[in-house]
Amino acid sequence: MKILFLSLCTLCFITVANAQQNEGLILQIGITEHNVSTPFANLLELPFNTGFELGIQRKYPAKRHLYQSIDLGFYDHKSLEKGAYLSSDFIYRPQFEWGGLLETNVGLGYLHTFSNYQLYELNENREYTPKTDLGKPSVFLDFGFGLGYQISNKQHFMLRYSWGLQIPHSVLLPLFPVSFLQLSYRHTLQ
Repeated sequence: MKILFLSLCTLCFITVANAQQNEGLILQIGITEHNVSTPFANLLELPFNTGFELGIQRKYPAKRHLYQSIDLGFYDHKSLEKGAYLSSDFIYRPQFEWGGLLETNVGLGYLHTFSNYQLYELNENREYTPKTDLGKPSVFLDFGFGLGYQISNKQHFMLRYSWGLQIPHSVLLPLFPVSFLQLSYRHTLQ
């Protein structure tokens, strides 16, 4: 986990440093809806499990529609857990003449979750006592697609759906399916 986290931090630094030589950075802010589900199930089920995401994207100079993102996010799944993540996605985003955008992505990230409930542990007297929740690290893989609209040369909105796996989640459930529905605003610098 530490190697993945350090690798993502290094990738973030390289992305920002190399952006000076490319077409600039794209800053992103988004609100998310988090679910535990198979793809497309329980998309807008109440109560909403909201979150947010801040990100930086850069365009690969030699590739016409290929981007890479570094994202930092948080979500609160009310009946399960809170999570904070750092991830990187490779994005393919063609644009139409009328301003429409399509997007598909594949990514890898580090996720640290905290239970929304009090945790207990069995002590030496065989009694349960409250336990401090230090969180649980895991890796997640995600795949997604989105639709968007470019309102100017520097601004666009995107609605993106991503589905992925959290690995490991628990001893009994090593693969845990999660999904995100995200509405984001993106602004190109320079």
